[in-house]
Amino acid sequence: MLIIQNVKKIYSDNKTDDVIALDNVSLEFPEKGMVFITGKSGCGKTTLLNVIAGLDGYNQGDIFINDMQINRLSDKLSDKYRNEYLGVIFQDYSLLEQYSVKENILLPLRIREYDDSFNAEDKLEYVLKCVDMEGYGLRKPSELSGGQKQRVAIARAIIKSPRILLADEPTGNLDKKNSDIVMTILKKLSKEILVIIVSHDAEETVKYADRVIEMSDGKIILDKENNASYDYSYNLKSAASNISICNVEREELIKEIDSVVCECTGDSKEYDMTISCKKKHVADENIDNNGINSKYKIKGLNFIKILSLAMGNMRRKKMRFAITLGILSIISLLTIMVGFLLHYPKKDVVEEFINLRKYYTTSVYEDRTFYNEEEKIKSEITLYNGRSFFENIEDSLDYNDVVVCKDDISITKNEDVVGSILAAQACALYLHKDNDYYDYEGNFPNKANEVMVSDYIVYEELKMSNVIGKTILINEEPFVVSGIVNTDYSNYEYLYQIRTRSYSELIQYEEETKFLFAIFNKEYIEDIYGDWAIYIDQGNFMYREDSLYNSITINGQNNCNLLWGELPQKSNEIIIGYDIAEELGYVKWNQKTGRIETFFEEPISFEVTDLYDEEYGYDYYDSLNLYDYLGDKVTVVGIAGISDTLNANVYIKDDVYKNIKEDYFKYFYGEKYLLYYDDITKFVNQCEKNDIVIDNPIVYNIISFAALLKEAKILLYVVITLLLLVLFLVIVSYVSYSISDSSRSIGIMRTLGITNRDILKIYSQEALMLSALSIIVTFLETNIFLRFINNKYSEQILGFKTVFLAWNHNVMFVLVIIICIICILASAIPIRKLSKLYPIKLMKNMY
Repeated sequence: MLIIQNVKKIYSDNKTDDVIALDNVSLEFPEKGMVFITGKSGCGKTTLLNVIAGLDGYNQGDIFINDMQINRLSDKLSDKYRNEYLGVIFQDYSLLEQYSVKENILLPLRIREYDDSFNAEDKLEYVLKCVDMEGYGLRKPSELSGGQKQRVAIARAIIKSPRILLADEPTGNLDKKNSDIVMTILKKLSKEILVIIVSHDAEETVKYADRVIEMSDGKIILDKENNASYDYSYNLKSAASNISICNVEREELIKEIDSVVCECTGDSKEYDMTISCKKKHVADENIDNNGINSKYKIKGLNFIKILSLAMGNMRRKKMRFAITLGILSIISLLTIMVGFLLHYPKKDVVEEFINLRKYYTTSVYEDRTFYNEEEKIKSEITLYNGRSFFENIEDSLDYNDVVVCKDDISITKNEDVVGSILAAQACALYLHKDNDYYDYEGNFPNKANEVMVSDYIVYEELKMSNVIGKTILINEEPFVVSGIVNTDYSNYEYLYQIRTRSYSELIQYEEETKFLFAIFNKEYIEDIYGDWAIYIDQGNFMYREDSLYNSITINGQNNCNLLWGELPQKSNEIIIGYDIAEELGYVKWNQKTGRIETFFEEPISFEVTDLYDEEYGYDYYDSLNLYDYLGDKVTVVGIAGISDTLNANVYIKDDVYKNIKEDYFKYFYGEKYLLYYDDITKFVNQCEKNDIVIDNPIVYNIISFAALLKEAKILLYVVITLLLLVLFLVIVSYVSYSISDSSRSIGIMRTLGITNRDILKIYSQEALMLSALSIIVTFLETNIFLRFINNKYSEQILGFKTVFLAWNHNVMFVLVIIICIICILASAIPIRKLSKLYPIKLMKNMY
C-alpha cells in the first residue's frame, strides 16, 4: 500500500519567491486500481507524481510503500525501489533515441539477474503483444508515430512487472484513437497493479478512473470514488415507450436522443420521457500475467553493457571526442617530454653515443670544485692526471689497460726522401703490452726505435705507401715503422670534411684521437725515464717568504758536478743550481780572479709548500707535490756548476729522485691517459656514479645540457604541474559536457531503475577509455617526436646527430600512472555532482 503523509514540497531559488508545490498532502492508495489526479496546470499534480516515483525530493512529510519510508532510503535502495516497484510513463514518451525499441524496452531488465527459466526475448514479445506493437522491436523511436512511442513507453514500464505504474499525461500528445488504445491498455493493467495517472482530460477521467483526486495550489481539494450515474430528463410528446439506447458513446447518445425527439414531434400527444444514463466501465478483462513475474536479483549493469553505453556516448560526440583526445594526447606528450627532461638519462645518452661511434678507448677527466669558507671563494679545476685523479679512477672504474698519451709529436718523412714537406701532428701512445683492440698490419714495436702508426697518418697525412720497414722522423728522431693500425676513417661520412679541414668539433676530436696517433715501445719510455730530468711547473720553493720558485727542473745527485758543498745525505737536503744561488746573492763571478766566489753568512733553507693543503683547494692537484717527498723544509748543502744548470737547477738524493720520477711518469707525464674497456654500459655507469667525465666534446655537450636541465629543475616542475592542471581541467570539461549533453538520457535511465552506481560507472568508463586512448596515442606521438628531435635537432644542440632524447621507461610508467589518476580524479568531480541530483533535474537538463 502507498501512503503519503503531510508531504510538503517547496521550490526555491535566489531570484524568485518560494513556490509551494505540495502543501501538506496526505493520501492513501490501494494496491491496484486506476487513480486519476486532476487539476489545473501548476497545481502540483506532476510534482506529486515525481516525489512518489522518487524522481524528486520533498521538504517534509513521509511517503511509505509497504511500510518502507522512501525518503530515507540509500541511493542503492532508492534505485532498487524505482526498478522493482515503479513503472513510469511520461507525456513526451522519454524514449532513448539512440536505442531501438527492443533495447529501450529491455533496458530495465539489464540490471536484473533472473533464474534459468527466464527468457528476455519471450518477455519482450509478450509486452509488445500487450501494447499491439509486435514486429517493431528493431525500429528506432524516430521511425514511430506518437501513439506507437507511447505504447513502447508503456511496454518499457510494464516489462519489469512494477507494482505501481505512474503516468504523466500519457495521452496528452495523442489523437483520440491512440488515446483510447493507450487508456484501454492502462485500464487493463489496473486490474492487477496500481495505476496513477496525471491528466487534465475530464472525459477520460470520467470514463476510466476508479478514483479521482483533484488538486489546486498544491492541496487536495477533492478525493472521491468514480461510480456516479447521470440522469437526462425530457418532456416529449410520443406514442413510443420503453425506448432503450445501449452501448453508445456520449456523442452518439445525444444524437439518438435528438432522433427520438424528432420522432415524437409529429405526435399530438405529449409524454414525459425520462432517460437514465449510467456510466459504464470499460476493459473489464485483465492482461494475462503469464511471463510477467519471475524471480530475480538486482545486480546492476554488467561490464559489457556499461562499456557499450560508454562507447555509445563517445560515438554520439565523435567530433568533440576526437578534439578532446587530440588535446589530451598533446598535453600528455608535453608532460612526458618535460618528465624526460626532469629525469634526463644522461648516462644512457652517453652510452648510446659511444656505441654509435664505436669507441673502445677514451680518456677521462674530473671536474672538482672547492669552496673556501674563510675567504668565500670557489675554485674549480679539471683533472686529466695526477695522483689523486689516478687513485680515484683506479677505485671507481673497471678497465683493462691504461696508456700514456702525450700530445704534439711531429711525424715527417725521412730526410732522405726528396721533397719531404708533409708532417702530421699526432699523439704518442706508450703501450705496456700488445693491445688486442687494434686491427693492424705488421707488428707492434719491439724496440725503442720502432713505431706503429695509423693508416690515416700514412695515407692521408704523409701520402706514403708500403711504409712498413721504412724510416720516418718523429720529433726529428728516426723510427722504423713496424706496423700500421687500420682505422675506419675511410668509412666515415665526413672524410671529405677531414680532407678539406672544414669539420666540426667532434670530427676534429675524432681525427686527433682515433686517427692521428703513433704507438711506441715500452723500451722507448724507459729510455726517457733514464735520460730526462723532470720539469715541474709548480716547484713550490719558498725563501724568506717572498720568493716562490714555480718552475724548477730536478735531477738526481749523481748527475751533478759540485761547484761548492757536498752531496745530499738526507731526503731534505738539496743542491741548488748556479742560477738560483746567483739570484740569491750567494755566488758571484770575480772578473779579476776569473773565479766564482761563494758567500754564506748562514745556512740556506727553503720552505716547501704543501700544494695539496686545503688552503689551495684542488688548484694544484694536477701537479707533483714535492712536499710529499722532501718535507716542509729543505737545506741547501751544495751548489752545482754553471754547466749543470742546463740539465737541472735542483738536485736531490738519488733514491728520493727515483721515487719522484716513478710517480711523475706514472701520474703526471701524460697530458691524457687512455682507458681501454670491454663493457661500455658498466664503464659509463661507473663514470656517472663517481663524477668522472668521458673526454669527448659531444659527451661534454650532453653533460652540459643535463646540468642546464638541473638548474631549470624548478621551472620544469612548474611547467609539468601546469600541464597536469590543464589535463585535469580538460577531463573535467569533457566529462561535464558529456553528462550535460546526456542529462536527459541519464534521468530516463535513473527513472527506469538503472542504479546511480551504474550511471557513474558508465561515465567513469568513458573517462578511462578516453584516457587510455590518449595514452596510446601519446605513446605513438612520443615515439615520432623522439625520432624527429633526434634526427632534426640533436646535431644543433649536441653538435652531432645522435640520440639526444631517449625513452625513460620508469618516467613514462610513473607519468602514465599519474595521468590515469588525474583522469579518475577529474572525472570524479562532475560524476560526484551527477550522483547528488534527482532524476527529474537531469531530465530537465538542470545538471
